[in-house]
Amino acid sequence: MDFFNLDYLLEDKSERPSDLIGDGILLNQSLLLIAGAKKARKTFLAYNFGIALASGGSFGGFKIYNKHRVLIFSAEGGYYPNRERIQKMCQSIDDETRKSMEIFLEICFDSRIKLEDDESYEELKAKIKEFKPNVIIIDPFVKFHHLEENSSKDMGNILERLRCLIEDYNISIILIHHLGKDINRSARGSSAILGEYDSCITLSKEGSDDKCKHRIEFDLRHAISPESRSITFNKELFWFMEDISPIVKMITEHGAMNKKDLVELCLAEELYQSQSGAYKAIDKVERAGEIKLNSDGLFEIVQPEK
Repeated sequence: MDFFNLDYLLEDKSERPSDLIGDGILLNQSLLLIAGAKKARKTFLAYNFGIALASGGSFGGFKIYNKHRVLIFSAEGGYYPNRERIQKMCQSIDDETRKSMEIFLEICFDSRIKLEDDESYEELKAKIKEFKPNVIIIDPFVKFHHLEENSSKDMGNILERLRCLIEDYNISIILIHHLGKDINRSARGSSAILGEYDSCITLSKEGSDDKCKHRIEFDLRHAISPESRSITFNKELFWFMEDISPIVKMITEHGAMNKKDLVELCLAEELYQSQSGAYKAIDKVERAGEIKLNSDGLFEIVQPEK
């Protein structure tokens, strides 16, 4: 247990650890909750995060700049279905990157691990000491305990164990959790679950089950929450892909331009029905940090910092 006096805190100029997932979505030593209804493809998103973090590659609008050691505990579907998912996801990764990932990613499909059980908990700590992960993904949370999810005491105790792992081993945890029957009331179970996370992604489908459009919403407690946005699931690659804004697409295809010309081009392409609609769309994309005005007063694409 460490204590810091005021003088130390005021004089400390050490650099803050960089985000594991950019925009404050997954910070160092934090808990990210991914919540969604049944069949919302939460497991696919969890695997996407695991592979992307281990390879150091961004995807679907999520910014990942460095490789991180990732330990995944997956308890749904068993070995072979999940093996096939992972094989399909890794088809798009070049051989050199895939080879370098071998020491950065390990997956366990054993559903007998129960976090409230002392023996299981000690086995988990032993694996953390051996593998030294930066990130642990637990999918889904309900499969890794036998406790009552509506009990604040039970959930508080098990979440305290996860928080101890975070602090004792300098790791971050991604926890996959189901929404309740009333999807408007967020994740199911005790409010202790909602009170513990540092950031939350809520994943939902847009349209019928066979559609690949999804909506992601953010709730960040230590940074400004990004605006909710649409994302597309690619059934051929098993990856979530970013939906490119029509505004960004126009500037990408035609180059930097002023606002008036950009609005006229959007109307000519029939992307929006009115000038006001086009102006609002441009303002929204600018607020999101996807475009900016350069020194010549022209809108250009914002390139992510490396």
